[in-house]
Amino acid sequence: VSEDQGIRMEVLGAVNDGDVAVAFLSMQDTTGQGRVGDTVRLWDCTISSEYSFASNTLVRYDAATDTAVLRLEGTGSGLGSDKINITVGSVLGGEHYVSDAPTGYTLGQLIASGPAAEYAPPAEGQVRETMVGASDQQDMDRLDQLVDTGGIPLLTAWPESVAIPGVDWARITAAAQIGDQVHVQYSADSVMGGVNSIAFSLRDKEGTVLDLPVAQLGIGEINHLSDTLYSSPAYEYVMLLPDDASAAEMELLYSGTTYDHLTQGQWFTTFKLERVDEKLTCPVEEDMGGWTVEMVKVSPVALTITGSGEMDWGEPPEVRIWMQDGTELEVGSCSTSVTGEEVTMTSIFTEIIDLDQVDRVTFNGQELAMERRSERDT
Repeated sequence: VSEDQGIRMEVLGAVNDGDVAVAFLSMQDTTGQGRVGDTVRLWDCTISSEYSFASNTLVRYDAATDTAVLRLEGTGSGLGSDKINITVGSVLGGEHYVSDAPTGYTLGQLIASGPAAEYAPPAEGQVRETMVGASDQQDMDRLDQLVDTGGIPLLTAWPESVAIPGVDWARITAAAQIGDQVHVQYSADSVMGGVNSIAFSLRDKEGTVLDLPVAQLGIGEINHLSDTLYSSPAYEYVMLLPDDASAAEMELLYSGTTYDHLTQGQWFTTFKLERVDEKLTCPVEEDMGGWTVEMVKVSPVALTITGSGEMDWGEPPEVRIWMQDGTELEVGSCSTSVTGEEVTMTSIFTEIIDLDQVDRVTFNGQELAMERRSERDT
């Protein structure tokens, strides 16, 4: 158990089955400020410094006590049953997502709200981070070339910035259309800019939101909140228009994710990662079109399907697990890894289960003859 900044962390259980390692944590805001919530995210999570779990997922949330249970997942290979240290550095709560919300401006209106645009190619070292995105590889290549050659100029910030409706952590500081490039420059809060995100888009008179190639350039010295959370003082968001089209009459929209709370501290605890070697297994030979399923394994923490061949990423096999009390076991999203011709699909459970309580397992509707056996790495 560890408590810092009024938030209490406790390890409820941790298991390594040889394929995956899973730890269940509870996080509670003991001050009643609602900083945990049902959208809580953990950042800067490490285990014994050399191991870091790939993800953390909310399993359940109790609003009455503001307590969340999260599942941390990672690769179990090489981890035994020794004592393990876990550290959490940041807790995010109150997540909100907005899609294609109006800024209240057409692009022309926004540009007219400030002085005439002034811009210049970026100076050496002025751009510290970049992001590009496009649905077409040719557009991606063009964006990369523009970024690499300084072909995206940077605007000079206006004397007065412009508010974005519903956004209190960022403000528009300049806007312009330069040839086929639409520029929207914005400044971000030095703290919440490290966790929140925003993106701009254009909607034409017919009501269609355009799918445009975009680039975002972080301008100025990066502010590091932690090893994984950081932001730039300002960003240049650029959309490429087709054939030098005018966007003056198009409506400027924004999308993004924001958080109400960022709590930074140090939550540290030591626990034993229990090694379990008992699994329910059944060999299977099922052609999935390009690859063949060869084995189904159920451990106390995960369902693992292994096979070989060339996976075409089509419809995955359906494996369902029923418990003796008649309930179907809830299985998390599936992750897939392909090494050469070896295929491994893993789905983590939302709780640690007792294998004695498993009633039956079906594969594509057919019940499997599961056998209990021990798998110990040598």
